[in-house]
Amino acid sequence: MIITAHDLNILGSNKYMKTFSWLNSHTFHPSFYTDKNGYILILLSHLINCIPIYFAFKLEFPAWYLYIIILQTICSILYHSFFKYNLLRIIDWVFASLLIISNIIIFIIYEVNYIKLIFIITAIILGFKYFLRFKIYSYNHSIWHVFAAIITLIVIL
Repeated sequence: MIITAHDLNILGSNKYMKTFSWLNSHTFHPSFYTDKNGYILILLSHLINCIPIYFAFKLEFPAWYLYIIILQTICSILYHSFFKYNLLRIIDWVFASLLIISNIIIFIIYEVNYIKLIFIITAIILGFKYFLRFKIYSYNHSIWHVFAAIITLIVIL
């Protein structure tokens, strides 16, 4: 069964959303309308994932791990671009969960380095500290993306 854009539109919520005719049925994240710079910041914050992708490729990590990082990045960009679709949210959460599990597996398989563990825990704590600090969603969420990429990079290095 092929899921079309119309099927995804049925799964999504139209609350607080606007649709432009030139975009067909696609709808942007609500912050696109209230804070366009913040919306762009959220999308650009995904670019930091290129750093762990590069090092995972360069250091010859398993292909499945590299694919999970790439797919999680793509799914997250799609979800944040077309926030309306609940199916994209579920897919984003699934790949984010897979990345967390993969990071744990890679961390255990390659080397249990307690210094890395301290850095990861520190990054998580700092991520939550800054995530909870800003009242503007786009800043909070962008910082979350950056710290998630840093944690993945620490696992790789």
